[in-house]
Order: sequence, then structure tokens, then C-alpha cells
Amino acid sequence: MSHKTAPFYGVCTALVTPMTKDGVDYGTLKELIDWQIEQNVDALLICGTTGEASTLSSKERQEVVARGIEMVDGRVPVIVGCGTNATTTTMAWCHHATACGADGVLVITPYYNKGTQNGIVKHFLTVADTLTLPMILYHVPSRTGVTLNAKQIDEMANHPRIVAIKEADTSIDRLADEMAVAGDRLHFYAGNDSLAIPTLSMGGIGLISVISNILPQEMGDILRLYQQGKTTESLTLARKLLPLVRLLFLDTNPAPIKYALHQCGFGTGYLRLPLAEIDEGLKKKICEELALL
Repeated sequence: MSHKTAPFYGVCTALVTPMTKDGVDYGTLKELIDWQIEQNVDALLICGTTGEASTLSSKERQEVVARGIEMVDGRVPVIVGCGTNATTTTMAWCHHATACGADGVLVITPYYNKGTQNGIVKHFLTVADTLTLPMILYHVPSRTGVTLNAKQIDEMANHPRIVAIKEADTSIDRLADEMAVAGDRLHFYAGNDSLAIPTLSMGGIGLISVISNILPQEMGDILRLYQQGKTTESLTLARKLLPLVRLLFLDTNPAPIKYALHQCGFGTGYLRLPLAEIDEGLKKKICEELALL
């Protein structure tokens, strides 16, 4: 395991950004943050993919980050999603997060531009050179169309500010290759709820979670039980939640989790285009599964 200091250990909720048709719903955001912390979440991620950062205006994004960190008030670490497909813009968002008091930044692989293998490495290293906060690389090829390979990760792992990777690919073989080349220099977080235990079993230290928006205590228990050596209890709980995890990814995240949160009393479930409301069939299945918990 890496000797670098990790931004957090355990479960970090990738927070939704509650919205109405008129803008960000800060009242619900505060309720959600307070409840997450009461439910023993280990950290919070603001303005990630689940937070719909890509459809927030620059002004909204600045305010969500600043007010979100203020609402947390140091009770748990806050990671801020800062990645874009432009290196200078990514640096600007990282510096804003730093000024607001973030504990770390999450930086996605630059999408759309079709950067070269060397260019993508330079993107991350250039951003990291300007940072005082720890950086988590965010690898989610299903969204970006960009796949990091083990050689690239090996090159970036030596940077003192690049401390971890959120691995949201579904390949366990890829995770094994990455850990083989960089596991002594980077911490690894699962980026998919369904792969939390496999990631822990290979030396990972935590999960950046979508389902913990509605089940922070339960997702935390899965990790805590596993790390305490109570693997049977951990696996039993993980299997119980797996049907709901599957349902929450039958449509594009965060549409299903926003609907589930609405059913749990948090927010309107409002989404910004091009995301759209989930269909009635999926709504019914989510409600049925929630009723079993």
C-alpha cells in the first residue's frame, strides 16, 4: 500500500446536487449533508459525475463548492470534482476548491479532445504541479471514451500530489494490472458500488459511492465489516444491496439515485437535460426494492 497520505479511508458519497427548475436547492443540499454525516459517512464528494457538475453554470459550480464545504464545516473530508477536458480550466477549478477549503480534488481523464497517451499524462502532471491538495485520478472510460493504461499510471504515480485513483472501469484484470505497477505509490478507491469488496480484497482503501446517497450507514458497514475481518457479514450485506445497486444503474446516473432520494424525502428528483426522468417501470422496481430494506 502507498505511503502517501490518503484524503480519506472508507466510504465517500458522491453527492447529488439537489435541483429544482429554478436552480440549485441549497436547503435540501444542507439536509442531505447533515444526514450523511449523521449516518457516519467517511467523506463527501461535491461536483462529481453524480453531482451533475457538467450542467452547472460556472457561477453555480463555484457556489455549490463554496457553500457545500461551508455546510460540512470540517466534520468529514470534502473532495471536489475539478476535472474538465481543458488543462487550464481544470487547474482553475482545483485552485477554487483549494481556496474554499477542500481536502482533495478528483480529476477525470480529459474527454472529447482525444489526447495522446503522452498528452494525457502531461495534463495530469501539469495540474498536479500547481496543487497543494492531494489529487485523485478519476478513470471512467465508459463516460469519457479515454482509457488509461498501466504505463500511464506508472508514470503519474511518482508525483507527490497524485495520491490515489478512483477506478470506475469494470475490469478486475485492469485493476490488478494497475495495482501491480503502482500499488506501492497510489491508493485505490472503487468507483463502482458493485466492486467495493473486490477492490478491498486486492488492497483498495475505500469506495466513492452512488448508492450511499440513500444508504450511507449500510455502505459504510460493508467496508467496516470487511476491514475488521468479518467477511461473511460484509458479503451478506453486500449481496442484500446488490439488486438495488443494479437497478440504480439501469439508466444513466444520477437519474435513478435522484428518484430514489426523492422517495426517501430528499429533494424533487429534478434533472437537467440531456438527462431525463427514468421510466415508470424502473420507478416501480426501485420502490419495490427500497421497501425490502
